[in-house]
Amino acid sequence: GGKLYGPWMRYAILSAVTVSQLGFVSAYTIFVSENLQAFVLAITKCVKLIPVQYFILMQLLIFLPLALIRNIAKLSSTALVADVFILAGLLYIFGSEISVIATNGIAKVEMFNPKDFPLLIGTAVFSFEGVGLVIPISDSMKEPRKFPAVLTGVMFFLIGAYPSLSPLLHLTS
Repeated sequence: GGKLYGPWMRYAILSAVTVSQLGFVSAYTIFVSENLQAFVLAITKCVKLIPVQYFILMQLLIFLPLALIRNIAKLSSTALVADVFILAGLLYIFGSEISVIATNGIAKVEMFNPKDFPLLIGTAVFSFEGVGLVIPISDSMKEPRKFPAVLTGVMFFLIGAYPSLSPLLHLTS
């Protein structure tokens, strides 16, 4: 059978993925820059204020050469380093939150908090950031026909891992 859509559909999808990724990369770059600025302020006890623009430039010096790599498989070592940092961050967050819950107990949680509603919208938008990577990841796989099975396995693992962490949330003093 023939293709359902012409080449224009492929270009439309790739354009949408490109615009989406540019938006997320810009937001993440600013987010990381502001966190690095806060980190420098914290370790220097608010003596040294480096403007956010310099942190953005520093990231660009790192990211631009990486963006020139066309084969996504060659970025596996940098992805592994990123995964180690993510794991360290998650362990720190879980550890500090468990410590807070163990000492203070569980705080009152509101079903709807109108004061922080924009934060919810921002978090929801960022949760879809990975959707734009599905097509490039499946295209770069050696055996793309296995992608649905791999994605399903990962999703079932995450669904199983989340409830297994829930006992940690019930540590009350």
